[in-house]
Amino acid sequence: MTASEAIEWLKGIEKNYIHGGDEFFDNARKIAISTAISALEKQIPKEVISQPYFYGQELHCPFCNFLIGWEYEIDKDYCRKCGQKLLWESDTE
Repeated sequence: MTASEAIEWLKGIEKNYIHGGDEFFDNARKIAISTAISALEKQIPKEVISQPYFYGQELHCPFCNFLIGWEYEIDKDYCRKCGQKLLWESDTE
């Protein structure tokens, strides 16, 4: 099962979930499902954001906009701040 398939499956559970009457348990279940979805979404590579800078291009995380580095630093697989998996232009060719 891929991360995308797991996300869709969890969203289906979340959508079709019937409350059992225990508010604490229902809230804990909602939080657990949304946390799992968020973690899985970060495993799907997203292309870095490139912004002009004085000496070239700054590279930012597509999820949290954290400064990852500059255009000559493309050796990071994940954002150091939020854990988002990064997709570089060279990965798409």
